[in-house]
Amino acid sequence: MKNIWNNIIYSLILLLVLASCSSQWSNVGEKPQKFPKLKEKGFLEKLDSLHSKRPEYFYSKIKVTYSDEERKVSFKSSVNIVQDSALSTILSYAAIPVFTAYIDTEKITIVNKKDKCYTGKAITEYSELWGIELSFENIQELFFGLPIGYKKGVKYHVLSNPYEYIISTHKKREQKKSEKRHKSNLIYTYELNSEANGLSSAHIYSPADSFKIDIKYVEWQEKEGVIYPKEMNIFLVGPTTSAEIKMVFNKLRINIPRKLSLIIPENYETCN
Repeated sequence: MKNIWNNIIYSLILLLVLASCSSQWSNVGEKPQKFPKLKEKGFLEKLDSLHSKRPEYFYSKIKVTYSDEERKVSFKSSVNIVQDSALSTILSYAAIPVFTAYIDTEKITIVNKKDKCYTGKAITEYSELWGIELSFENIQELFFGLPIGYKKGVKYHVLSNPYEYIISTHKKREQKKSEKRHKSNLIYTYELNSEANGLSSAHIYSPADSFKIDIKYVEWQEKEGVIYPKEMNIFLVGPTTSAEIKMVFNKLRINIPRKLSLIIPENYETCN
């Protein structure tokens, strides 16, 4: 059980701080009618608008289902976020808190209540461990339903497809070259819904290690005139990894002030 929870918590942390993008994405099934054309300038204006909508305080209960080649397990979680400051989360199994985590702009601390131990590492250490760039901002973007890893002023390319609104950091031919040569750059892609007023999916792909994360926004909910994720599916795929995490958000509360903290009992030791 300990190894199962370790795999889950580290996979979740990886997903929380990453952006999303597969080099190519297509929906299964019959194609809808053609979308009205959306040029690059208009596309970026919509992404700029989405990316700027950040609540000061965010709280939600989350039902999580994790599955990979060996297991499938469901558990409950609660997440508190103070914008640009800190995040705290509790993971519970059978109504018993198993892990708590506290993440600020520089450090990730995880408390294992089952084994009575804790780990604390700088975010840069996780970046070096996974060979990818991590940031606290990406965590917020995931929970807020924002285009993860999006940067204003960066050159993006609208990928030609009359049935989808897709924009990427790389043109299609550049993506293929990166895949073939296993370059170390990350490829980010964002897809808007048919009304072009919200995200449909987001993806990140690392050609260097053939690692891909796809995030599909299944349902949204509105609070204070802004939409937030209600349900999302996250797919983690690599040469030795294949996992899926389904997250359903309930009891969402926006802009209700709350102070975050993490208490580590004195008898807890550093986890092995």
